[in-house]
Amino acid sequence: HIARQSERLATVGQMAAGIGHEINNPLMNIMSLASLIEKNTKEEDEQSRKDLRMLYKEGERCARVVQGILSFARKNQPEFRTFDMSSLLHDTALLLHHRIDAAGLRLELRVDSLLVMDGDMNQLQQVLVNVLLNAVQATRPGGNITIEAYKTEGFVHIEITDSGAGIAEDILSKVFDPFFTTKPEGGGTGLGLSVSYGIIKEHHGGIELENNEAAGLRVHIVLPLAGLIHVVNQPDFREAANDR
Repeated sequence: HIARQSERLATVGQMAAGIGHEINNPLMNIMSLASLIEKNTKEEDEQSRKDLRMLYKEGERCARVVQGILSFARKNQPEFRTFDMSSLLHDTALLLHHRIDAAGLRLELRVDSLLVMDGDMNQLQQVLVNVLLNAVQATRPGGNITIEAYKTEGFVHIEITDSGAGIAEDILSKVFDPFFTTKPEGGGTGLGLSVSYGIIKEHHGGIELENNEAAGLRVHIVLPLAGLIHVVNQPDFREAANDR
């Protein structure tokens, strides 16, 4: 399954890069012209100005999708440095606390101290942000999000759990597919988890999603402490967790 997923991501990545570059240039021209025409439209013609502003806004939305496609296609190699994952988790929670507060949610951190490991902090923070924003969007006001992090022999584990509705079992296997999303139209590109999967794979780790028995979704990320050690098989999430 892992090899098939990696091959699919590589193929779609090549296609996405070509499509993204082809779309980006004419899209930028459309947005520039819309802005220029709005500036030259008489103030009393408010309807035309409103339509042009809407055109520019929709262009911006398309541009965000294109940037997501290009980011997915680039697959930059991680730059490994030694860092403390517990500090990165606290920093990421602080980064998103306005979004979490605005959504009326409670965030709980149960993070062991000094989870020192090798990895690319920027790329791994991108994964954490993707997963946390998904959790925020899936959870109703008054709900909870929990971040738990701990260490077993050779690995760091990160578990992010929400109290949302979870994901239907028949589509859980599709969540890492490029462009697959359960969000309403315009709610996302369906690339966040695909990009996250690629980053975790480049770190020789694993990522798994499963529904909780009560409610919500749990995302379990496993990363080797020494990022340059090649892990041939994806970590066994349950056995490793039981070693705590």
